[in-house]
Amino acid sequence: MGDTYHFGVKKTIVHISHILIGMWLVYIGYIKIIDKDLNNIQYNLLTGLGIVLFIYFLTITVKEYGNVWNYSFNVPNYVIFISHLINSIIFFLLGMKYMDINRLMSLYLIIAGSLGGMYHAHLMILQ
Repeated sequence: MGDTYHFGVKKTIVHISHILIGMWLVYIGYIKIIDKDLNNIQYNLLTGLGIVLFIYFLTITVKEYGNVWNYSFNVPNYVIFISHLINSIIFFLLGMKYMDINRLMSLYLIIAGSLGGMYHAHLMILQ
């Protein structure tokens, strides 16, 4: 893919956005795990992130349907696409309060945010 991801987005922008969003997801998970309330802005941001992620990865999934190739560390593209689509639905449901951010979901947000942020931080250091 060179220096860009899909639609010409620079890798640095993708890495930094994943690191920042990952830290934010860890923050949300932590706040909820210690039984504090989230500001409604956080829920709105989760909803927006879910919508943007879903549209973006649905578009890429359709565009790349039938093509199998690997991202860094030989992770197949369809694994990345499916995981982002699942996360987008979860973020949307959490943001719209259709799903409660209970202890299990808090841990999910902490783990998902940590993994995404660390994966992209590692990629940024390597490149």
